[in-house]
Amino acid sequence: MPVITLLTDCSNNDYYAAAVKGHFMTSCPGISIIDIDNSIQQHNIESGAYALKSCYRYFPDNTIHIIGVGSVINKNSNHYAAFYNKQYFIGADNGLLDMVFDTSKAMIVKIDSQTNNNFPELEVFAPAALKIIDTGNLLSVGNKNIKLKRVLKVEPIVENDYILGHVEYIDTYNNAIINVTKELFERTANYRNFKIFVNSKHYSINKISANYNDVPDGELVAIFNNNNMLELAMNRAEISTMFSLETGKTVRIEFINSNRDHDEGTKLF
Repeated sequence: MPVITLLTDCSNNDYYAAAVKGHFMTSCPGISIIDIDNSIQQHNIESGAYALKSCYRYFPDNTIHIIGVGSVINKNSNHYAAFYNKQYFIGADNGLLDMVFDTSKAMIVKIDSQTNNNFPELEVFAPAALKIIDTGNLLSVGNKNIKLKRVLKVEPIVENDYILGHVEYIDTYNNAIINVTKELFERTANYRNFKIFVNSKHYSINKISANYNDVPDGELVAIFNNNNMLELAMNRAEISTMFSLETGKTVRIEFINSNRDHDEGTKLF
């Protein structure tokens, strides 16, 4: 049974994702369609990349991932189909896929399409996916090998006594995932105490917990999630709502007992 996933910024409050699903179900009865996330902030390719990177490896071989985040592009840009690690990816050449894996190791073709691209998920991506299902061949949708666009991903700013990260993704529980890995955090901390400031100098977290329930209801908590990324939450509450955290928001982590505990040049609060 063919498996299709949908990752879009079109919102479940609109008809767009439903139209794409309906097209697949009509054209390929018995197809399995899985939503990864249809609530990505519009054109936020970093959040889209995080969602896809977090789950694509769990899908079976030959799954086709439709990537509809920031997909309406100008007429001089490309739509692509890629094959990597026994899975297919279809989307717009906007830099998102290069944030998920090293696209130089993938087979990638430009999709041949003559549509106006106002609704590429339906007009371009779905027909390309159906061709791949029918033929089992990436070259059925295009034969021009291309290199995908690369974008400069915003990396944490790291100094001896602090890390400036930012919110990369807000999940359905309104927890905030920060673009700081466990390895980076521990290497910079070097066994020192720390404070993770939550959008204010008045609210901070000074320990990493094993799970959300390590703190009382309503208290701030920091964990490393299953992707080994720093995640900020509130036990049984919504940290992004309570503290106005949103994607792109800066998060400061200070490490204590160092020579520069207070760096006035980079102080955010």
